[in-house]
Amino acid sequence: MMRKNSVKRVFEQYVFRHIGKKNLEIRLLANTGQTKTCAEISLVFSCNFPRPLHLSPVSLQKQNFENMEFAEAAAEHIPAMHRVRMSVRENVLSNPNLVTEKDYLEMLENNGKGWVCFEGGELVGFAIVDLKKRNIWALFVSPNSENQGIGKKLQKHMLDWTFAQPDVENLWLSTAPGTRAEQFYQKTGWQKTGFTASGELRFEMSRDFWLRNL
Repeated sequence: MMRKNSVKRVFEQYVFRHIGKKNLEIRLLANTGQTKTCAEISLVFSCNFPRPLHLSPVSLQKQNFENMEFAEAAAEHIPAMHRVRMSVRENVLSNPNLVTEKDYLEMLENNGKGWVCFEGGELVGFAIVDLKKRNIWALFVSPNSENQGIGKKLQKHMLDWTFAQPDVENLWLSTAPGTRAEQFYQKTGWQKTGFTASGELRFEMSRDFWLRNL
């Protein structure tokens, strides 16, 4: 297990590099009850935030997929995918009726392809690409299953398959600014290209970049 001082130094470097804030108060909470190799870290910022900001970066956690199953999405998975979509804390739909279970079926049967992740028999994440619009239609993970690398694994399945299609050179997606989703896409190689008409950030990924950086 990592020594506490070593973990503290790594997190200081992480915060300074990615956030650029100084004068940090760092509180370490070691929790060995769940796994033998994972420390639970709580970072408390004292730099003009309205309330303490807590981070739990995946980089120090062992990504264990032994109890997870990744598979292609099917119509039978739609109710569970929709439950995950409705449970997220970011990119929440302003109107739940904007996305219905019929929309998932249209995507899977006519527009593109999807992938799901099961943990202990429960669907905890999914991703769907819309080939017609060259767009990532969905990439969501249940809040209770975040920070385990599930989103990154789902994205890899999706982009590996999509860029193996002969006529797909670029993909785009949009997400709300100032979210962890924005940080996720930046760290995994997506390039900001502006804003959508609704004010969301627009990102693009090219086939060449993805294949060069697998």
